[in-house]
Amino acid sequence: MSPEYLRSKITPALCFVFLIAHSITPLYAAERPALMLANSYRQGNDVSAYWVSEKLDGVRAYWSGSELISRGGNRFQAPSWFTVDFPATPLDGELWMGRGRFGTLSGAVRRYVPNEEEWREIRFMVFDLPSATGSFDDRLKALKGVVSTTASAYIVLVEQWRVASESELM
Repeated sequence: MSPEYLRSKITPALCFVFLIAHSITPLYAAERPALMLANSYRQGNDVSAYWVSEKLDGVRAYWSGSELISRGGNRFQAPSWFTVDFPATPLDGELWMGRGRFGTLSGAVRRYVPNEEEWREIRFMVFDLPSATGSFDDRLKALKGVVSTTASAYIVLVEQWRVASESELM
């Protein structure tokens, strides 16, 4: 198609739609966080060296210290009251509504305009402190300190424990 043909098809309404869409994009785009991902369990590993936690059916989220970001780098449009008491420290976790509610949660956190009633049921289940140094043992200890001093009712520390054997893990 020629440039003249394309120019003839551009209307003021189309330009307005393009400008609106272009101006909204930065609200969604954020830097993609570098998150650690789980690996598959391999039989024969010394499981006593690892921490174990429940596999939540939630949506992975990263708190940058100022905003909630998805694994893919999209900003969650959480209501301001949800994050107002979050710490300035980055946190790694999952947004979660409870067992068997992934579909409802997924819809709620992906809305451009948040539904306040839905967000009141969501918790940020944190399991790592990505900016801390040291082993996971060190980070978990520091994370417990951060969560215990946070005033937010929406941040919950994911329980983690050790198992002594593969049979106990299973």
